[in-house]
Amino acid sequence: MDSLGKLLSGKFNKKGSIMARVQASLVVEFANEKLKEIWGNKVSTQAKAQSLKNGVLTLYCANSIIAQELNFKERSLIRLVNEKFGSNTIEKLKIVQKGVEKQLDW
Repeated sequence: MDSLGKLLSGKFNKKGSIMARVQASLVVEFANEKLKEIWGNKVSTQAKAQSLKNGVLTLYCANSIIAQELNFKERSLIRLVNEKFGSNTIEKLKIVQKGVEKQLDW
């Protein structure tokens, strides 16, 4: 019978594992911080990093003007994230025009 540690290590090392999901969440959170830092509050309320899957960071934005801004600064955002999390973390952005949920500031 395998030890608990040995069983769990397999869950943390596989693609799609708990660790991969945690890292994807950290990347999304970091990207949202950088959106706010680069563009300020106005744009950060109209654009939001939503998910990371297979090297593609999906961003939701409120309108075509914001989508164009995101396209213009795509390389900068990818570079910032990859510097922090590793060179192949994000390969490209997927920008989707969709309503952006407002975050509550408590």
